[in-house]
This record gives sequence, C-alpha cells and structure tokens, in this order.
Amino acid sequence: MNKDILSKYVTENANIPWGTRNAERVLSALLVADNFWDIVSFSCEPLPAVAEALKLLADRGLIEFTDQGVLLTQKGRMFIEKEGVFPLHFHTCPRCDGKTVVIDEFRESL
Repeated sequence: MNKDILSKYVTENANIPWGTRNAERVLSALLVADNFWDIVSFSCEPLPAVAEALKLLADRGLIEFTDQGVLLTQKGRMFIEKEGVFPLHFHTCPRCDGKTVVIDEFRESL
C-alpha cells in the first residue's frame, strides 16, 4: 500500500475527491494524536474521509482501535516513514493561544 492507494480508496468509499496530500495530512496527524476527533481536527480533512482512511489503515494492520484510542502499530510507523510523512508540527504561539505564530520557529528560514 502507498498514499495513492489510500487516496483512491477514500475517494471511492467516501465519495469525496481525495489526493495524496490529503492522505499525508491524516498520516501526519496520526503521528501526534491518538484520539479520532483530534486526528480529524489536526488533519483538517472531512470526517467521512478520515473515517474511511482509518478503516483501511486498520484493515491493513497499520493502526488499531483500542480503549485508549487510535494506536499506530510498528508496521504503521514503518509505512509512514517509508512514505516520507513527518509529524504534524504546530507553529502557534503558546502565549496568545494561536492568535499569531512563533517567529523563533522560522529563524533558520528567515
């Protein structure tokens, strides 16, 4: 499996046009969240699309649904690494609760 297969599956089953970048956002959210609603929120993807994506990932043994939430398996971590997806990183300012960004995060780029 790869991001293209995941994207095609979601497009067909959720009836929502979905591309590899959409899949990357869900995979990136999985690296930092274990709660379904956080994954939906962090990925900024439609709920039905995220549900279908997680269903396929669970069917392939890449994630597990437990009482603790959505757990990424070792196989899932290897898949995400192979696909070149990095953890979601928040650049919001902790002092103002996201009304601006932390410039220090971009010092190297500036």
